[in-house]
Amino acid sequence: MFAWQHAKHINIDISEDTNGWKIYRLNGPLFFGSEVNFLEVFDAENDNQDVIIDFQNSRVADHSALEAIDTLAERYVVAGKRLPLRHLSQDFKALLHKAWDLIEVNL
Repeated sequence: MFAWQHAKHINIDISEDTNGWKIYRLNGPLFFGSEVNFLEVFDAENDNQDVIIDFQNSRVADHSALEAIDTLAERYVVAGKRLPLRHLSQDFKALLHKAWDLIEVNL
């Protein structure tokens, strides 16, 4: 029970660079147990015009995580904002639909 409760919470560090880009750095796995907490962190309507999600310290673990990324991408597109996704692997880029053009693959 303890492990499940802690696995549900994904840690996200939020900062802003000198160009005004808001950066969300994910720490920990994104999977069916953490997707709700992941989505609750973001506010597309009130967020900066340019937002980066950095997955360098995270791992997209399952289809639920992919759906969460798709949902988030759709929210930012509807709000007219840019949302590059960094450090996702080439494998995950092929699986994403709505976020396809937003991904920067860093190997």
